[in-house]
Amino acid sequence: MLLELRLENYAVIDHLAVEFAPGLNLLTGETGAGKSILIDALALLMGDKASPDVVRFGADRAVISAVFDVEGGSEKLVVRILEENGIDGDETNLILRREIAAAKGRVFVSPFGAARFVCCYTP
Repeated sequence: MLLELRLENYAVIDHLAVEFAPGLNLLTGETGAGKSILIDALALLMGDKASPDVVRFGADRAVISAVFDVEGGSEKLVVRILEENGIDGDETNLILRREIAAAKGRVFVSPFGAARFVCCYTP
């Protein structure tokens, strides 16, 4: 379950943190309010290809991060995927972070660097 989404220097957003509650969470708002910016950022975090164009004007890099609760039925699958990629999977919370810059982007799973394909793994 997605617990929190953080954006820094992404598109027109300087800093933003959104916390999600258990159950159904809805994104509502007027046209131009930024709903699609949040969805696009989450897609990038899940493995979509990034363009340096998403970095906020005047910033060196954009950072997107999310905290997921992996307890329950998905815990074993997540731990297996992480361990197959050399990442310790003992945590109950999984932190994904992606940095996007003009020269090079990086992906982190918890505190460890990882390849982009780890984030978009499908069994």
